[in-house]
Amino acid sequence: MSDLPPNLTIKQWDPDDRPREKLKEKGSKALSDTEFLAIIIGSGSRGESAVELMKRILHHQKNRLMDLENISLQSLMQLKGVGLAKAIKIKAALEL
Repeated sequence: MSDLPPNLTIKQWDPDDRPREKLKEKGSKALSDTEFLAIIIGSGSRGESAVELMKRILHHQKNRLMDLENISLQSLMQLKGVGLAKAIKIKAALEL
């Protein structure tokens, strides 16, 4: 994924950089964990795309996906931009 200007919605990104389109055109091996989780949560928050939000969440967990699996719903919801619905989507995805 290229470095993109901040505060652009994913719809404003080049189609080659959009997670859904990338999965469709290049297959699952072309996506990062961040991009998979961004697809699952579906949207970001004000001024932050779903990919940027997931990058921030993973960074909070020292970029260890397995550590994210162990975080509680309440702890996820304390992160800016994460409500109950997004926290549940993240936990459900990691449970798979």
